[in-house]
Parts: sequence; structure tokens; C-alpha cells
Amino acid sequence: MAAEVLSWWVVLTGLGLGAWPLARRLLGRVPGQGWSFSRAVGLLGFGYVAWVGGTLGAIPNTRPALIVAALAAAAGLWLADGFEGRRTLRDLPAGYLAFSEAVFAGGFFGWAAVRSLFPEIRHTEQPMDLALLNAAFRAETFPPADPWLAGHPVSYYYFGYLLMGLISKVAGTPTAVGYNLALAAIFGLAAQGAFGLAYALARLNGASERVGRFAGLLGPVCLLLVGNWVVGLELLRSYGLPVGWAGIKDLAGPGPALTSPEAGWWWWRSTRVIDTLGPDGQTSLDYTITEFPLFSFILGDLHPHVMALPFGLTAVALALELFLAGPGAGWLLQVGAGWVAGGLGFINTWDLPTFGALMAAGRLLAPADEDWRRRLWSGLGTMAVIVLAALGLYFPFYLTLQSQVQGVGLVGPIATRPLHLLLFWGPLLAPVACWLVLETRPSAVALIPLLPVGAWLGAAVRSGIVSAGRFSGMLPQVLLSGAAATVSLSEVKRPAVRFVGLLAFAGGLLILGVELFYIRDIFGSRMNTVFKLYYQAWVLFATGAAAAVYMLLTSRPGRVLAGLAVAAMVPGLLYGPLAVWSRSLERTGPPTLDGLAWLRLSQPDEAAAVDWLWASVQGSPVIVEAVGPSYSEYGRVSARTGLPTVLGWPGHEVQWRGSDRPFRGREQDVDAIYALRDPTRLKELLSRYRVRYVYFGRLERSRYGPEAGEWLSRQLKPVFRAGEVTIFEVPQS
Repeated sequence: MAAEVLSWWVVLTGLGLGAWPLARRLLGRVPGQGWSFSRAVGLLGFGYVAWVGGTLGAIPNTRPALIVAALAAAAGLWLADGFEGRRTLRDLPAGYLAFSEAVFAGGFFGWAAVRSLFPEIRHTEQPMDLALLNAAFRAETFPPADPWLAGHPVSYYYFGYLLMGLISKVAGTPTAVGYNLALAAIFGLAAQGAFGLAYALARLNGASERVGRFAGLLGPVCLLLVGNWVVGLELLRSYGLPVGWAGIKDLAGPGPALTSPEAGWWWWRSTRVIDTLGPDGQTSLDYTITEFPLFSFILGDLHPHVMALPFGLTAVALALELFLAGPGAGWLLQVGAGWVAGGLGFINTWDLPTFGALMAAGRLLAPADEDWRRRLWSGLGTMAVIVLAALGLYFPFYLTLQSQVQGVGLVGPIATRPLHLLLFWGPLLAPVACWLVLETRPSAVALIPLLPVGAWLGAAVRSGIVSAGRFSGMLPQVLLSGAAATVSLSEVKRPAVRFVGLLAFAGGLLILGVELFYIRDIFGSRMNTVFKLYYQAWVLFATGAAAAVYMLLTSRPGRVLAGLAVAAMVPGLLYGPLAVWSRSLERTGPPTLDGLAWLRLSQPDEAAAVDWLWASVQGSPVIVEAVGPSYSEYGRVSARTGLPTVLGWPGHEVQWRGSDRPFRGREQDVDAIYALRDPTRLKELLSRYRVRYVYFGRLERSRYGPEAGEWLSRQLKPVFRAGEVTIFEVPQS
């Protein structure tokens, strides 16, 4: 296990060193000159080279070819830079470098140790995440084959899976281990990026290098170690105190101690806060998902919004660079910002509009001796370059992406209760709000960004679209956004102060926007919109909160407010240790990073079949396995191997493709393969889907009976047997 962890650290560190010249060029004005983001930039650059080369058929997706490509790209960057990066690296403060590297190592190695306590890949979105990781790992060209819809390419933003698959391949780790190391790597990269931003903002605010290092540590704390205030309610409930007044589903009446096995997944409720319950106290009238990073890492879903974290932070750093550069923002910086924004959208498409707009806003608000017209045109020009670069550099992906988006809808009469807003955002908004109290000075110009929102709200209230009660419920978000706008637009403020105001303003608009609009999709509600935009807002507020705490501590009147802010964060810091302890009680064996170790203990026949498929099958031939609903054991063979099956989880395919048209009738065809007992029909179906292997295991035996396996053994050649599992090979004509 130690060797596999170390191999990932070596690969990521090598990518960071290789990309240092590029990171320095893109972030040269930001204190630290981009060192804390060099690994993220290197990983994005390596993935981009491999993806372009794989799409064009120029770079095979093999370990030797990828290593050569990475070395060649790094050599090209250093040569183009004239090896200036070596001198610049020597000039960086040693303390900053040591802290930055310690933060990454602590995050990476520390979270790898945590994941070893509960490494299982078996629930929620994990089978899907493993399927796409394996598909990217196994792919010979890009896009990869859809593991759950044979004959079709993946129709999802898959770049994050490709990046993690590339590291697994270069490091020589199996994907069942690479899955958990990917979570540790993302944790470490996000921690280092958050440190780099907090350090930079402290230094820009006048902190010494030494003080800046310690202020930088607030970044990863706010981003990755803080939960919300619901954990406090959970503790009160465990002591028998009433908490039903909070109106959170399943959080009423006495409960067991949070550290006992009987408590179950109590930590899940912290991400289902924004909801209004019906008269029975159980029916959700406004069900939403309110994840935050610490929950995501404890849950262990390797999902796009999680994989995007380090690159979202890099985008924030680029927004700061554009803000500091002002009119000096050249083409390299603007195109580089577009390249990062496009890659971020390829990892998690929801992030592209938000972070792309943040970069353009950084240029628009940059301190400069420009009149407002020139500044406006410069900001719009930067936005145009970012959009064109983002879409142009990744056009094969954006050109073919299918989506379930059906437009924009208006949020109904039931929306977020102020209490729920406070319970979720309290630990981060308390520092930001305290800081805004200290920094805010009324300014008419600060109202400009809120005029469109205010006009729409006024018209909506007058027409009855938004009730007066709804409007009053949105006042916290409106006041937050207004105060933040005041700070960000104040020309007399220090650049660091104005930029933190911009982050708070952007976060405030996100949490206000979900009260008014939602992206219409197959879910038919604002659930997914709240999920994705709240997650982005967490990144912005966490960065702002880290800077706010430091800035409060540097002024005498702010120290009392700093004490209040830190006190508000303390309950959120209890979530992590308690949730990790609770999760560790589920452990099924000794600590390991093998996400399928549980399978070898509980279903050794299935595990042996998966191992055989990895060892014996090259490329991506089609398999058949039984079809069943999402969030079940069905689709398990394709998920664990990356081999495309005729049909995996139908519900997820609808989400990815917008309808069931591409796979209509496939489930019935799979049933016919196992149950029809017609040799002619069997041959026709296997030929239609170009099936190479038919899998018959525990689920197939349960669904179709043992006689189905006996019949298949008379029609096809068994090539693997272990207990209840048989794999049949289809003769190739």
C-alpha cells in the first residue's frame, strides 16, 4: 500500500515540476507565483496533451507512451522558458515552499490513510464513478466507450476520470486502488490550492512572509475541514434534547450517540438541509442536495464536482491574477485562463459559467487608471477570449456533448427557510459577514450589480411570481450581495480587500440565484441546481472566509469580530472527526486502499472473475450481464472492469443522454439472451451488439435460474469458471 501511495506522490510532484514554468507565467503576479497550483496546472496540461493525442490517434493510451509524452511536454515548457523557472524557484521564500509542500503532503497522505479505513467502492454513485474511471483507463482512443451502453461513446463530462486514470496508469496502480488514491490526490491538491490563495491574499493585504504562511493554513481549514451547523443539532439529539423545531427530515426525537454503530449514516443529513416538509413531517416539498467538500470526501464518490475542486481554485487564482494585471493582462494570460476554464468545464460543466465569469470580473474590476467605458470593454473582451479559448481548445468535447438540460425554470412558491440557510452556511458566512460589517461603506455605485436583480424581484413581487414573504426570506442573500458589492467596487480599498469582496459577491449571487431560477432537467426541480451552485459557492465563501479571519485579526476593532467568527466555525469543525469515526465502524477488513477488497471477502467468485477479465481481455470488447435499476448491484461487471455492457444503469443513461431513445429495447434483448432459449435469436442478438463475452453470476442465476447457465453452456464456450460464476466466450466470425 505504501509503495502505491508513494508512486502517486512522485507522479503528481513530477507533473508539478514539469509545469512550473507555465504556472509561473500564468500566475506570476500572485504571491507565491503559482507554485501552489503547479501540480493542478501540470495535471491539467498532461491530461490535455494525452486527450488531444488520444483523440487524434497520435499518442497511445499506454504507460510508456504517456510517460514519454509527459517528459516531452515538460522539456518543451522548460526550454521555452529558458530555464528561468529554476532561478525563480530559488528566489521563492523557503518557508512558503515548505508550508505549501507540507500542506499537499499532509492532505494527500493523510486522506489516503483515512480512505484506508473505509475504502469500499459499492454504494451511492461509486459504481458509476468506477465504471467511468475504468473506461477512461482502458480506452485506446477518446472519447472512451460508454461502459453502460455498448456501441456508444461516453456522453458525460469525463475529463476528471481521464486525469485520474492517467495517473493510475503512469503510477502502475490498479484502478480499484487508484480510485481511493484519486480522492486523496484531489484532497491534497485542493488543500494546496486553498493554502496558496489564502497565503496570496494575506500577503497582498500587507502580511509578512512568515505571517502569510500561517494565514495560508486557514484556506484548507475553511475549504476542507469545516462542516455545517447541523452536526450541532445531531449532538443535541444524541443527548435527548429536542431538535424537531429545525424541520430537517429524520432529525426528530432522541437518537443514539454519534460514535455508536446504531447511529448509522447520521452525517448524511447535513447535506439534506434545504427542504420544506409537509404536515406529516416526512414528505419533502423542496428536496435539495446541499453537499460540501468534507462530506464528499467522507462519502467517497469520485464525482465531477469533487474532482473539479483543485481546478476551480486554480480558476480563482487566475481571476486574482487578472485582477492584479489589469491592462497588463496579455494574450497568454487570457488564453491560459480560457484553457483552464475549458478544462474545468470538461471536468464539471456546471463550473464553466461561474468561474469563467469570475475571471472576467477580475479583469473588469482590476485597479487601473482607466475610465469605466474602457474598463467595461476590456472586461467584455477578456470574457470573449476566455469563452472562445475554453470552447475552442476543447471543441471535440463540447461539440458532441449531449445534455439533459431543458431550459431555465422559475422556482416555485416553496423556497429556502432562513433557518436552513443559516444552519448550512453559518460557519463560513459568519467570518465573511463579520468582515463585511467592518469593511462596508455605503456607496451608490455598489448598487449597480444588484439593479437587474432588484428590478426583476420588484416586478416579480408585483406580478405575484414571488410573494412578499418569499422576498423577505431572500433578504439575507440580498444584503450579503449588496455589502460585498460595496467592498468590491470601492476604489479606495486595498486590492486584496476588493477581491475578497468580489468572491463574497459572487457567492452571494449564487445562493440568491437558486431562490429565483433553476436549470430544468429530468429531475423537474431545483435539486440539482442547488447542489451544483452551492458547491461552487462553498469554494468562494471558504476562500473569502479564510482571508476574512486574517483581515479581522489585523485590526483592533476587528479582533472581537474575529473571535465571533472563529467561534461560529468551531461547531463545523466537529463534523469531520465524528463522521470519520462513524464511517470507520463500517470497516469490513484490515486497512487497505483496494476498493474491491470487500468483494474478495464476501464474493470471492465474482472477484476472481473480475481479476480474470482484467488479466485476459485486451481493449474494450462488449460483455453481457443482467440489467437492473440504478443504485443496485446491477452493472457491476462493467463498472469493475470498464468493459462496455449492452446496458448498465438505465436511469443514469437517461440523465446523460436526455432520453431513453438510444437504448430502448435493450433490456428486453438482454432478457432474451438469458431466458429465451432460442439459438437463432441468441446468435442474432449477440451479433447485433457485437458481444464477445456473456457473464453468468450470482445476479443472473437469481434472475433467470440456474437452467439459464446450463443452456448457455451448450451454446457457447465457457472460458472461466469459479463457483457460481461462468464467463462464456462468443465465437468470432
